[in-house]
Amino acid sequence: MRVQKHLIGPVLLVLAASAAAEKGAMPLGQAMKASSGPAFEVRAGEIRTIVQSEDAAGLANLMASFKSDVTIDPPTRERVLYESLRAAALLRPDDRLRQLVEGLTRYRSETLIWTDDHGHREYRPLFDIAVTARYVNRVWSENEAREQAARAIRNQQPNVISQYPTISADQQRGVIEAFRDAPRSELQPYRAALLGALADGMPVHDLAAIVASKTTDSELLSGVLLSGPAELGLQSLRVIEGAQWAGQRLPLLSLAAERPELQSAAMLTIGRLAATDPSATEILFSFLGTPAGSSAAVALAQLAQPDVISRLSLILQRSSHEQTRRHALLGLRMIDSPAARDALSAFARQPSAPAELVSEIPAWLRY
Repeated sequence: MRVQKHLIGPVLLVLAASAAAEKGAMPLGQAMKASSGPAFEVRAGEIRTIVQSEDAAGLANLMASFKSDVTIDPPTRERVLYESLRAAALLRPDDRLRQLVEGLTRYRSETLIWTDDHGHREYRPLFDIAVTARYVNRVWSENEAREQAARAIRNQQPNVISQYPTISADQQRGVIEAFRDAPRSELQPYRAALLGALADGMPVHDLAAIVASKTTDSELLSGVLLSGPAELGLQSLRVIEGAQWAGQRLPLLSLAAERPELQSAAMLTIGRLAATDPSATEILFSFLGTPAGSSAAVALAQLAQPDVISRLSLILQRSSHEQTRRHALLGLRMIDSPAARDALSAFARQPSAPAELVSEIPAWLRY
């Protein structure tokens, strides 16, 4: 009980502070008007000049003076701080600017606005200084990592690959941008290191995908498709459709189809190729007896070619593999043509046709 009494004081102070802040909250339009006076316009002009001259020290001076100026009303002060932070994200920071921005990550905004949502009133800062300051820190971290990685790539330093999994997500985004910006000739030497890292289970798939795309390297892209994040794998499937991958795309798509997350996209891509490439059609048929068979059936149905219908009908009648027959049946059901309907009707009338398969055929085709 003594502990509970000890907590009552701080809790009441927090509640009182919150209530006081909410009491001073304004509608958005009123709050923006309050922050848009002459004092803001003067400072906004100074901020634009500072950005144009890339003057990090000047921005630090402006932020320090305005942050501590109690004669300025909170809406104006916080709008200037917000615009200053946006400007800071565009500059190369010095130590003082870094310190000021870091300090603002703990800033408690005084200017609140309210909104009504289905009878429930919500309060939030007009300018969330703390969130914006944290964003600026992330931007700086990303920019610095990009510059460092660009230098490392130009100098062919091998540790850029081994260090990648150990750095922050912001820094990784910077390294990714550096790889995207680098010419093919500077990325080719990283092939062996990336293959080794993938073999060791290191999460360097983003870098491997970039190098694979720029150098048309099927071995690297195979590693991305086999073990990379599903979203990256889907992006890589779109890359494979490029003309430069013409001789390698079908084996890569077949590989991708072995992953459940990529099956559907891989099969549909093969289906698009099958319209002009008979070997792609053969791949679709080869997958009918696999877990990717339903996606293969959909792709075959979209072709709706007479020879495809004939082959699906033959598989449905003669295959001894239940999964293959079921997927062939699915393909025929999805083709809206007299030939497909005739094939289904003929199968349904066979005395030897399994009842569980016949039951999947529309009743009007069974008799």
